[in-house]
Amino acid sequence: TLERWMLSRLRAATAAAHAGLGGFALGDAVQAIYVLWYNELCDVFLEAIKPLVYADDAAGAPLRASLRQTLYTMLDAGLRLLHPFMPFVTEELWQRLARRPDEPARSIMMAAYPVVDDAAGLRADADAEAAVELASAVAAAVRSTRAAYALPPKAKPPLAVHCAAAATATSLEPLAASIAALANTDAAATRIVSDEGAAAAPAPAGTVQVAVNADVQLRLAIGALVDVPKLLAATQSKLDKVAARLAKLEKRRASPGYAKVTDAAREKDDTTVGELQAEIDTFRASIKSFEALRGE
Repeated sequence: TLERWMLSRLRAATAAAHAGLGGFALGDAVQAIYVLWYNELCDVFLEAIKPLVYADDAAGAPLRASLRQTLYTMLDAGLRLLHPFMPFVTEELWQRLARRPDEPARSIMMAAYPVVDDAAGLRADADAEAAVELASAVAAAVRSTRAAYALPPKAKPPLAVHCAAAATATSLEPLAASIAALANTDAAATRIVSDEGAAAAPAPAGTVQVAVNADVQLRLAIGALVDVPKLLAATQSKLDKVAARLAKLEKRRASPGYAKVTDAAREKDDTTVGELQAEIDTFRASIKSFEALRGE
């Protein structure tokens, strides 16, 4: 799934680069190539394949070989796409790549520019794109939860991804190891669970539940990994500071002299009150979730 997704994204970036160059919209071409390199190849693909490439089981040897070939294809094609915009750097990097036997060019300047070609393996794959997009959303939700609960970077909590539809679970199952790598969870305890046709079992104590969408809910077992009293104290301190700012502002707005304030200043104060109240609500919700984590 990962390889099909990556090649599908290469196809999309190649098409966007050709459209940008052909229409003299160079910014669009550069942006498409940037997204391919930074957001998709480096941020997702490289991180997601690490546990697969570094595994040493004999059964996974064909997959590791295939992943390396796909990675080579991405580096080679990515440098070619970027060459018109960064000629010297891409030439230097391309010279450091090993050559495939069928590559006649001795310089990236003479190498063929990538084209949208099904025969070259660059096929659009909507299913793979949807699956990896959902897996990335799962990983992002876990990372946000880790940050919210101040989870130590080295902590690897168990993760259960509950899917209301069996088809969703089926699409995510091949990506379980990659989700664990992207979300920094315990790979051996990262599970994809189908709840179709049955009610999900109650979440165990010490588990945080996070909804990714209407179909996918995460259960992250972090109760034993966080310092709940410390989190409560820090959050309460932040809440008190924001509440004090709001009380001070409300006191000023209630004073007799506030009648002389301009409409623009009133509008600004109204906005500030709304923002402070939203912060207070967020801190209160966090305190409630922290207390629930320790069973209060």
